[in-house]
Amino acid sequence: MPYPEPAPRVAATEPSKPHPLPFPEPRLAATQKTEGPDPQPVKPRRPDPESIETDTTMPKLGLRAGDFGDFVERRAALAEALASSAGPARTGLMLDIAALHLARGLVAEARSFLSAASPETPAQDLRAAALSYLADTFTPHAADESPEPGADWPDWPLLPLLEILNGPPVAEADVAPATFARAFEALDLLPAALQAESLPRMLEIAIALEAWPEARALARRFELHPGLADGSALHFLLGRVAESGGEDVAAFDSYRRASAGRDAFAQRARLAMVDLGQRTGVLEPADAAQVLAEAATLWRGDELGLATRQALADAQVAAGDRIGAVGTLADIFQHHRNSLPAQIARQRADALVAAIYADGTGGALALADFMAAHERLARDLRFVPGFHRHAEAYADRLMALGATAAAAREYATVADLLEVVAEVDKAAEDPELVGMLRLKQAEALVAGGQHEAAAAILPLLPPSRDTEIARRQATLRAGILRATGQTEALVAARDWPHLALMKADALFEDGQWRRAFDHYQRARTAQDTPLAPAAAARMVLAAHRSGQPGRVEEALAELPDLPETPAWADIAREIGTPQDQPARLQSRNVRDQLLSAGRVADRVAAADPTGAEGDP
Repeated sequence: MPYPEPAPRVAATEPSKPHPLPFPEPRLAATQKTEGPDPQPVKPRRPDPESIETDTTMPKLGLRAGDFGDFVERRAALAEALASSAGPARTGLMLDIAALHLARGLVAEARSFLSAASPETPAQDLRAAALSYLADTFTPHAADESPEPGADWPDWPLLPLLEILNGPPVAEADVAPATFARAFEALDLLPAALQAESLPRMLEIAIALEAWPEARALARRFELHPGLADGSALHFLLGRVAESGGEDVAAFDSYRRASAGRDAFAQRARLAMVDLGQRTGVLEPADAAQVLAEAATLWRGDELGLATRQALADAQVAAGDRIGAVGTLADIFQHHRNSLPAQIARQRADALVAAIYADGTGGALALADFMAAHERLARDLRFVPGFHRHAEAYADRLMALGATAAAAREYATVADLLEVVAEVDKAAEDPELVGMLRLKQAEALVAGGQHEAAAAILPLLPPSRDTEIARRQATLRAGILRATGQTEALVAARDWPHLALMKADALFEDGQWRRAFDHYQRARTAQDTPLAPAAAARMVLAAHRSGQPGRVEEALAELPDLPETPAWADIAREIGTPQDQPARLQSRNVRDQLLSAGRVADRVAAADPTGAEGDP
């Protein structure tokens, strides 16, 4: 669970003894009846303010004096005396004012006066250090910034209490029972305002140690402070006692009451409610994720906020909401940078993202779901290093499924992003990757019939030493030239062997029969396998229409399988017509000739079981 359970470091001396704290009622007026005499509660000691701190070598701090009388009048009197004082007397008054504020819980104001004081005697120096330690104790601080007492301080009854208050979270605290007993006794040395600040942690330690008499006495003290009597701290801690005693219903009721607050104990109660609901099977993962998502909006920034988001991510994964979990983990990484939990969150998020895209590209996700997932993830992760690989894989999947326009847009977006990043960080520059993305973008546009848009990308393609990439670039340029009717420019392009067939088809469609036949021969010579039936048919027709009967016979001899194709009858009918009548040929409309040739070739192509086309 997100917030650690209070794990007692000291085993209970009587494990069979029932918990003396009642539940579910938050108040401790009632007691449980057990066999034998009732446990005797520890009574709070109320020492005489005049005799406080006289039995120690630590100088009198003047804290309890601030617990009595009118605060405003006393502060005004001290300020008036301060105005006409100097030397050690002035320092003493400054420390008196600091103690007055500290006694009323005005820690920030006390720290201000302490920082302005300049001790001039050893006693003043020790008093100032002790007051500063007290002020630091009741100032929120990170776990690794806890204040430390002076190494050469004399024995001070408050030290055990302050060390406990400055300690790590209860589950990590290693408090000896004897130390806790001394801290419990020292609680009365603090003024009422600071006692109220100390009670929740002291009660939590008592519960963890199973020091039930002290716990009962501490819980009764909550009644003395209006802000604590019905507050979230007491309800949460009573819920802990109830849950550890197997009283789940009572625990839930206490957590529910505590969750209505706005402090850290209220947030811990919300997490405890979810944990209890999941442990008992009452709360489904999706419901837990919803509750935790609301709780996450109420608390962020510290260890408790981190625990809330860790629990939320776990619940989202359990509920199958991997995308939501990635967003939560990204939030952890953003708000807790340079910490171990942030690094763990980053690794978990990377693994989830990789799994989502593996499912999407592998077909485990429907295209609509994959597109929706990518849109949500890209919104937050576009600029995360390495995400462009997932975006490229997503575009590849779109391309494979025929969503050419969407694929082209994604390729362009990724390429544009990488170019922007390279402008900011030259070390991230990767022209080869950008060139490949631009190539894929143009190929997608060509596949979607957007040849003019693809032609505009051609100048952006960098020369490549990679033979395969250079081949694809040449194929792309040739395809654009052919689609836009630029036959002569296509024929004049570099003679890549795999482009010979494309050039032959372009010449055939342009009615340049002799040149088409020559390029078909080049294509047949350049490739290891025989021409596809569609190309073979066009080669024979090109020889026939160019008035070269010898080449027709030569082509038919080299293509023994052609007569077995279903469209052979149409080819035979045409080549059986004498071609020594140029007037007849010239009198035909060129368009009719091209359409006729196209129909014959299409029939042959339709009969090709391999589905081979003219383009490689």
